[in-house]
Order: sequence, then structure tokens, then C-alpha cells
Amino acid sequence: MPQVETYSSPTVVPGQAPLPASLPVAQRDRHGLKPGERKPVEPLRLSDQPGAPTGAASGRQDTTASGAAVAPPGPPPHKPGCLSSKPPCSNPVLVPGTGPVQHDPKIFLIFWGPKWTGEPYGTRTAIENLFNHLAGTAYGNVLSQYHDAGGTAYVHNDAQVLGDWIDTDQLHAPTIITDTNAASEVQRARDSNPGWLDPGLDAQYMVFVQQGTQVVQDAAACAHHSYVNGRVIDVQAYFLDNTTPCMTTSSDLPGYMTSLASHEFAEAATDPQAQNWRSADGSEIADLCNTRWVYEDFDGSGYPPLGQVETLFDNERWAQGHQDACVLMRGNDTYTAPNVVPRHTIYGAILGQYQTIVGQAKITPGYPISEEYPFHGGRKQDFSNGAMYYSGASGPHAVIGAIVQDYQANFEPGLDSIGFPVSDEHAIPQCACNRQSDFQGGDIVWSGATGAAMLRGAILSTWRSWGGPNGPLGMPTANERDSGNSGSATFEHGGIIDNNGAIEVVLNSGQMVVGHAQHAGNDYPYETLGQFEHQNQGTDAWNEFYGQCDSFTAWKA
Repeated sequence: MPQVETYSSPTVVPGQAPLPASLPVAQRDRHGLKPGERKPVEPLRLSDQPGAPTGAASGRQDTTASGAAVAPPGPPPHKPGCLSSKPPCSNPVLVPGTGPVQHDPKIFLIFWGPKWTGEPYGTRTAIENLFNHLAGTAYGNVLSQYHDAGGTAYVHNDAQVLGDWIDTDQLHAPTIITDTNAASEVQRARDSNPGWLDPGLDAQYMVFVQQGTQVVQDAAACAHHSYVNGRVIDVQAYFLDNTTPCMTTSSDLPGYMTSLASHEFAEAATDPQAQNWRSADGSEIADLCNTRWVYEDFDGSGYPPLGQVETLFDNERWAQGHQDACVLMRGNDTYTAPNVVPRHTIYGAILGQYQTIVGQAKITPGYPISEEYPFHGGRKQDFSNGAMYYSGASGPHAVIGAIVQDYQANFEPGLDSIGFPVSDEHAIPQCACNRQSDFQGGDIVWSGATGAAMLRGAILSTWRSWGGPNGPLGMPTANERDSGNSGSATFEHGGIIDNNGAIEVVLNSGQMVVGHAQHAGNDYPYETLGQFEHQNQGTDAWNEFYGQCDSFTAWKA
């Protein structure tokens, strides 16, 4: 049997009391609402969204708070998507199941029947616009928090239309649609379009029936998604027909159709096999909200608006203590360069740090070229000039340019790791023209003459104690080489050797400083090999090199 998830139109108008608990179950859909009624469209204003300030778009903040949220004083009487006659929903409302999600949703639009050719209300164009511009929007980013049962693979905000087809053959357009003949139509679409790729479970076949067609999968449903013959299939009625409880007017038709399409897309992406991300009563990400909004062009870049979409449930926002978890956006997409397709959002802790470093003109990570994604126990987002990383222990930081190239090629978590960054790239304190990024297990430093190089442990601390780039060694010329408990690094004017904890500093002149030996006051014997012994190779050794001890004058010469 196919696994099916249905959608029935909402009935509760804002401000209207919820339906009484005594309403016979036979008159309700599975959300406790009577079939056949719906909410009016509510035009979106940015300030209507939770956490969104008024004013210029460039000042918008993340709708998902990155800091610690203050819990509301006591449990609310009911939560979004829950009838007041029920106990409060669980926290979080949506819980993972045993099934997968669609990692990189690939959309195939199938308009079933010749009446879609020349359809007079612009409905097909509105649907195509929605899905051709969905990737990277703050709306699509709401889905990116939902993952497979294993908790490691997430929905990516990169939805892509791989097929768009009108089946103009009336002989293959029945007046009554079941899951069985809908699955047959999907196969017919694939057979008629041999160039269509087959992305497996990531494929979402969205079947829009023509006017005059009855969908009988659920008599009270406007649309539903199902998993049939190994394929994820959405079937949506045409809302000028009195055969559907979602009947509307011609002027409202395109927006109502895109709203329902966004609803089914979001639910199929997060629950493709009807085995994942549901509430205790079986509701999915859009069922808990069931409200239509107009998604505008927020940032004024000229990027096409999506049209009308349904709000989606933000599980992370709810878990942080917010009651207004039905959202239209998650993050901020105003930082994408004009005409870059697709757009990508920045949100949470990474958004906060990005706004800080860009606002202070410290460094330039560029614009986002990916969504934020899980990364070795933390989070990562790629930018046009680098990447930003986040972990609970390190916080959010940017790594850019040549330093990020060295880091990603050699030292990211999962490689010969030096951990997550604990600073943004900054000037080396002793030499402002050179650059440095600090990590949990070392540093990567850069200069125009030497390039990027990694140092860590005793070699890094020794180089710092010898004055760093302004000391006798200069800048490192290659990444530190390590073997077991030993390692070495080359510099412009010498090298540092860590031989199982015994440190040697070698200068290009052949002179060698051997650490951890005897210190006898100011008596540093100068030997023919240029060696001197010193117990503390820190500030004293640095001063000695510059001849601040009289007995060291001969060595310095």
C-alpha cells in the first residue's frame, strides 16, 4: 500500500475561536478542522515575522535566535498547530522518525491534461516561478534543520527543477485521479522525456491535474503527497472545481495553488516516505501552521518573489522557547551579490558574526555560495572568499583567502586537524602587513613573500617567544612537519626542531640555540660552533640575540 499524507484546507480565521472539542470527528479533517473552508490570504510585511525588525532590509536580523532564549513564563494554553482542547504539544513539536529526508530536492513539474495549455489565469507560470526561484531563499532555509533518522544528513536549501512538462493527451487525462494512475502518469512523463535525470529519493514529482478532474485519494483533501513504487509523488487538485474543498475564485487561483504546492513540497522533502518528522497527532511541517502568506522580494535586488506560500514550522525556534514558530523565513538572504543564482541564506550564530565583521570592514568573506551545513560536530558555510565555521566550543569565525585554502586542504576537522577556528583572520600583532588565523590546535600565518603556513604546539610557542615575524627566524615558509612526538618547521632565516620535547632553534648562519640546558646567571659561553646553552629560551633568549647581555656581544657579532 502506498504511504499517503493529505492536506485539507484550513478553516480558522485569525481571531476566531477554535472549533469546539465536541464537534463530531466525522466532520473534521485530521487537524480537527471542518472541510471546505479556508483562511483568507494574509499579505506579508517583514515586521509580521517573528524576530524581524522594522526598517531597511539590510538591518534584518535572524529569525532563529542564536543566543540563549528566555523561556516563556509557564506553558502556553496551546501551541501553533494544536487545538486548544488538546494538551500542549511536545517540545519539540516535530520529532524525527525512522525514515529519510530529501537531501537535495529535485522537482519534476507535471501538468496533466491539455487544458493546461493556454490556462488563462497564470497558474502554471506562478507554480514554475515558485520552484525555479526557491533555492537559497530564507523560506527554503526553514527546511535545512530537518535530517535523516541518523541525524547526519539534512535537507539542503538547493531545490532544483529538473523537469517541466504538459501532458496534452486528453486520452491519458482521466476525470478521476487515484494514486495508481498518478504513478502511471509519472512513468509516462519519464518515458516521454528520456533526458530527465533520475535522482532517486531526492526526486519529487509534482502532478497538477487540469480543471474538471477529481482527486479521490482523500475526498476532503486539496492535495496530498505519497510514496508509490519507490517514488515521491505530490498530487494537487485544480481549485476552480467544485470537486475539491479548496474551491476558490479565478483571481485568487495562482496564489492559492502555489501556497498548496509549497505546503506539499515542504512536507515531502522532510517526510518523503511518511516515516519522519511528525507531531504526536501525525501532523507535518506545514500542517502545524497552515497559513498563507505572500513572500515578497525582501532585499530589493530584483530577485523574483516566490508568490504565495505557506508558513512552515521552525523546530529549532520552538525548542528555544519561542511560541511563534510558524515562520516564513529562517536567516538572512540580503548578502548575496546581485544576479547570483541561486541565493543563499545566512542565519544563527554565523549570521551574527558575519554582520559584525562585514559591518566593521575587518575582512571580506564575500557572499554565501552554500547553505550552512553540519560539519564534524559543528557547522560550516562556504563563501565566495572563504568559509565560516561554528562549534559550541569555538564560536563562529571566518577563515579566508590563502589561509582557508591551506586549512581546507590539510588541517580541517577530518584531516590532520587543528580544530575549529577560534578567531577571525587578523593582522599578526608584531607585523600588521602579515595575516593570521588562530585555531583550537594551532595557527596558520601568511605573508605575501612566504604564503600560508601552519604552526602548532611547542614549535609555535617557540617562534612566538623569539619575536614571531620580526624575530631572527622571520616567517615560516611551509607547514610544520610532524612525526609522532617530534616535528620541525622551516622559516625565512632558519628552523625550529622539536625532538620529542627538546627544542632546537637553527639559524641560517649555522648557529644553533639548544633549549633546556643549564642557566648560569649572565654567563653564556660562546663556542666555536656558535652554540650557547640557556634554560629559558623565552624573553631572555630574544634579548640575548640583540646583545642586551654584555657577555653575548661576541655571539651577536
